[in-house]
Amino acid sequence: MIDNLNEEEVLALLTYYVKSNELTKALELCNGREFELTSITFIHAAILCQIGLYERAILLFKKVIESDPDNQLCRFQLGVAYFFSGKNDLADEVWEGQNEFIDFIEAFRLISNNKFYEASNRLDSFISNNKSYPELNLDAENLKEKINKLEQSEIQEEHDVNELVTNDVETLLSIYKQ
Repeated sequence: MIDNLNEEEVLALLTYYVKSNELTKALELCNGREFELTSITFIHAAILCQIGLYERAILLFKKVIESDPDNQLCRFQLGVAYFFSGKNDLADEVWEGQNEFIDFIEAFRLISNNKFYEASNRLDSFISNNKSYPELNLDAENLKEKINKLEQSEIQEEHDVNELVTNDVETLLSIYKQ
């Protein structure tokens, strides 16, 4: 039945699946078929990126850019895929001159340097200033949540280390008290 859908119908169904967070169904819809609509290919790439299949996402993002070189959102997402696949130099190259996304981009750079508080502030700035791509605000919020979890785990690790050091010192001192 799905094979009988035209591309506009596939796009509508794909959009529905993504909004319903049914990514498995969305991927099933995209796989095994070539689409002329770059919006379908873009969504397919974004899903792949979201589930960590960065290399496959990169190929699809490049395909979209080939057809639509002015697609700034796709360029940004290509940079995100490069970033998460550990290719920060390529991400920086793709992000060059993308001023609309500068706060989001800087947040990624700060995260890679473990500057979580500053990264969170840049994401807040992006969210408050972003009018062109409102769908990215949810991504920024999700990234802020992950940053907060990283900060909390880092604080917990510091606390555990300090507690360990304190206990070791007390144990050592107690030996000499005897």
